[in-house]
Amino acid sequence: MSPSKQLHSPEGIAAPVGNGYTHAITAGGAIYVSGQIGMDPSGTIAEGFDAQARRAFENLLCVVKSRAMPELLFEIEAIAVPD
Repeated sequence: MSPSKQLHSPEGIAAPVGNGYTHAITAGGAIYVSGQIGMDPSGTIAEGFDAQARRAFENLLCVVKSRAMPELLFEIEAIAVPD
């Protein structure tokens, strides 16, 4: 039997864009967070690389905190793509 899965789209960040997208899934006691972008809760993209990166990590932290997960993250994979 596979573990139950729960989809999560917390308040405090922009709503998911597109069909079938969610900010995170919890399963088997772990949280799997989707890639986050530099968009604020109003849907505005931050201007400039530094501001977008900061906002993306703020969104990531918002998702993790919304699930009351431990403060310890064991893996973060970040990919920066130039314009």
